[in-house]
Amino acid sequence: MESLSTTYLLALAHAAVIIIAFALTSRPVVSVYHWFLLTSLISFSLRPALAASVGGYTNYDSGVSWQAYNYGLLYQLVFFLSFSIAYILMCSTRTVAVNPIEKVVRPKAFYILLCLGLVAVCLLQLVSGGAWLPGARTGTINSAVPGGKYIFPIAVMAFSALIPFGVIAYMKRAGINIWMLVIAVAVSLTALSLLFMRGMVITGILLVLWALEKGGKLRFRHLIVGIAVFFLIGMMLRPMGKYVAVRYLLGEDDVSLTIAAASAAENLSLSDQVRAVLLYTTNLDDADSWPVVIDYVNVNGFQDGYSFLAIPARFASTRFRVESGYLTGTDIVNSFFYGANYQETSFGFHVSFANELFLNFGALGLFFGVFPGLLTWVADSWMRRVRLIAPLSLFVFSICFRGFTSEPAKTIQWAVGALALAFLVELLAGAKMRKPDQRLRCSTSLERATR
Repeated sequence: MESLSTTYLLALAHAAVIIIAFALTSRPVVSVYHWFLLTSLISFSLRPALAASVGGYTNYDSGVSWQAYNYGLLYQLVFFLSFSIAYILMCSTRTVAVNPIEKVVRPKAFYILLCLGLVAVCLLQLVSGGAWLPGARTGTINSAVPGGKYIFPIAVMAFSALIPFGVIAYMKRAGINIWMLVIAVAVSLTALSLLFMRGMVITGILLVLWALEKGGKLRFRHLIVGIAVFFLIGMMLRPMGKYVAVRYLLGEDDVSLTIAAASAAENLSLSDQVRAVLLYTTNLDDADSWPVVIDYVNVNGFQDGYSFLAIPARFASTRFRVESGYLTGTDIVNSFFYGANYQETSFGFHVSFANELFLNFGALGLFFGVFPGLLTWVADSWMRRVRLIAPLSLFVFSICFRGFTSEPAKTIQWAVGALALAFLVELLAGAKMRKPDQRLRCSTSLERATR
């Protein structure tokens, strides 16, 4: 299991089952499940093949042999099969028609989302004095900004929902001005780049493509452009955010724009530039976390469900969780790998649902992948049937596209926050200004006339 040839074989196996799964569920093209397939193809087929091509590379070298990396690919394959079999079986037994979007309700939510996002970003600036900006902070926004754990999600969720809601409302002629839409999208992209939330931008674009397909307007060229934009965002958004913050907001001059530009400046070959972007960054590096998880289990044993019981503590700070001992899967593995630095900065790597199942229950726990598979089918089925777009439904769709295979604690935390914000937006968008009572106006006029 330690040879690079095994890595190539496992990467090929992942690619094969992903292609078969797509062939069995090809329509509709834009779905939560197909997004899971695309990200899995990059994470567990393309990246491992590139890692093997340079003799075995991982972003998180815990000192274990390459055998742990290969075992991680094998365990992930078991999880993928459990997940996909559950999803495909439901698709084969239940047919759900795709309904077009008929109407966008409460379109003034577009302006409410824009205001909420701007207010949240202004609060980040006011309470931190600019410490939230890329290049100025030494940890996450949550750790660098007082109250950042609550202000940061509001900004992210408001701006990420603004993009698809505005575009869909404009497509359905719900009263959104084209120039206002362009300005709002530009503001959202700028803010999300400064917040380092490229994933939320991609989610917004996915929802736009999803709406196009429901309306029968999605063409092959749209998919090609969409995939190109996804890769462009993955490579450029964070470097662009750092460039804007450091160059224009912090006033410093020496900034490299992108990894690709730095690679070209060093006269690297095209293949080396591809590796620099797709392998030596943290983009979709889920396979790299497996050796650390396996190493932790070898040293400390299984958690027996403890990390799942600690999920409610995710709403507290990292410092509180570490000091109190209520550790989620991400806390456990990152504390093991980074030590005290994780508590101080909250910087760490992604721990997936598959990682956490293995962390708690071993290889047998990976068969619980059937449950996120069933949830994904429920989400896709509902999204095919829906006809009306409201702020609440759009936030739920955004949660669905974030997927059910990420860290459970993080998924639940973001879902609760998104739903709370969605209810607030629904309340504000549905509020009506009370008109003055007609009888009061008449009696007042009468009183004036008789004076």
